[in-house]
Amino acid sequence: MTPKSKIIGFVFFLCLISFFQLKNINNKVTERHAWANADHYAIAIGFTNNNFDFFHPETFCLNPQFKASLGQKQTYTNSQDYWDANIKDPKGITAIDCPIHQYAVSILMTIFKSTSPWIYRLYILLISMIGLFFLFKALLLINKSYLISSLLILFIYLSPTYNYYCFQFLPTAASLSLIFIAFYHYIKYLKDKNQSNWLLCLVFILIASLTRLPFIMYALALFGHYFILGIIEKKIAWKKLLGLSFIILIVGAYFLYNKLYLAKFYGSNFLNYPLYPKNFEDIYYSIKETIYYESWRYFTPIHYFILVLLFIKFIIPIKNTTFNKNLIGLYLLCGGVTTYSLLMLKQFPAHDYYLLDTFFPLVIIIISLISKQIHFDFLKVYVVVAIMLSIVFLLIITDYGYRTREKSPLTKTINNFTGADKILDSLQITPNQKILLLDSYSPNGAFIEMKRKGFCVMVTKPEVIKRALKWDFDYIITQNFTYKEDILKSYPNFENETTLFYKNNNFSIYQLKNHDTRIKKNQ
Repeated sequence: MTPKSKIIGFVFFLCLISFFQLKNINNKVTERHAWANADHYAIAIGFTNNNFDFFHPETFCLNPQFKASLGQKQTYTNSQDYWDANIKDPKGITAIDCPIHQYAVSILMTIFKSTSPWIYRLYILLISMIGLFFLFKALLLINKSYLISSLLILFIYLSPTYNYYCFQFLPTAASLSLIFIAFYHYIKYLKDKNQSNWLLCLVFILIASLTRLPFIMYALALFGHYFILGIIEKKIAWKKLLGLSFIILIVGAYFLYNKLYLAKFYGSNFLNYPLYPKNFEDIYYSIKETIYYESWRYFTPIHYFILVLLFIKFIIPIKNTTFNKNLIGLYLLCGGVTTYSLLMLKQFPAHDYYLLDTFFPLVIIIISLISKQIHFDFLKVYVVVAIMLSIVFLLIITDYGYRTREKSPLTKTINNFTGADKILDSLQITPNQKILLLDSYSPNGAFIEMKRKGFCVMVTKPEVIKRALKWDFDYIITQNFTYKEDILKSYPNFENETTLFYKNNNFSIYQLKNHDTRIKKNQ
């Protein structure tokens, strides 16, 4: 490609980023999976409030979804009940994969003296683009074609699921980028045998694995690769195995800290156990629902067409080749991804971002490795048409599958509490006073807007509301659009037990009539 073509391509890519990401960079957390996004956003803000205590990450939600197994008090008799308030002095501390990204964002928030969403989004976007840059460099090392490498980067960027999460609040895209950077250094190491590239490969795999546990598969695959290769060649690469063992040990140590300390004593806002199918029928329905509900978000039709072509041309012929000992790590990685996907299979039908932990990077690595064999024997106008069609499909899928729905209860919740912190300040409700939010659709999303911590009630069954009214809170907040149908209808005695403190068009604030007595009893 000529220098002029390279500049045009780079400018075109910047235009895509401006259109798909930068124009939405300061959007409120109301898009797809806003609940999970708000939880991670709250972690970053939490560090700015807890004196940057890295080992005790916290959100604004005082009763996490998965309660502390060693909580000091029990309010639910069913151990499987979620959002229980079973800690005497809750601070919102939660178990979570090592929050390096959230911590970095909190430092940026401190520097900019703001907790606005654009800081978090821009951080994830920058890390994601840096990852694509290093993947591009890896592709050039493999195929030595600027055009093919550029098209493969576009293939990734124009994938709807990747395109959406590369500027959201989940750490997945940023951690995936660290895997891409590690991949570059590994390819560079294989080419130049420079030990610094090997060490950098290990460092980036370590950070990726700490921040998103499934990526430990890459360390395990490399360990298995060099261990099996050492047996075959009768020469064990002890230094490599030692370095990989160190990564596995560090990630394992944090995993134990997360499970045996944070989760047990404080609970977790994040799923921290497998959701595997119990039988073949479960497997069938999970895969069927994933295909129906999520597969259209993963890639555009153009992507799927290209993947089928590549599979027919390059993957199917592999079955006729002999075993390649240099690909042991790739074989193990395929096995690891498949195993992890089965362990979490019940999550796939409703959580598209699990693709980015599993098959997405695997597919990209495989395409990267075979990219040297890709040659264009057709008119380049077809490439331009394919790119334009991919952009059109991406626009449609993004609008239908990812954008904010103004009428959704979750969006209404965020909009209802926008600016609520100033209202609470004017009512002399201090930041230290606890809120009980009834019928919350995104607990941390609402509490972030209030700039207060509190308890949430997600299911408005009578017994749940009755138990929640015994918790150690100061004020109750309800949303007007759900109050009559979801709260008063479920718990008719609510107004007899409370006193209206404040009301506007969006929400109402109440206090319990026996508020002072209840607080003394809890103390």
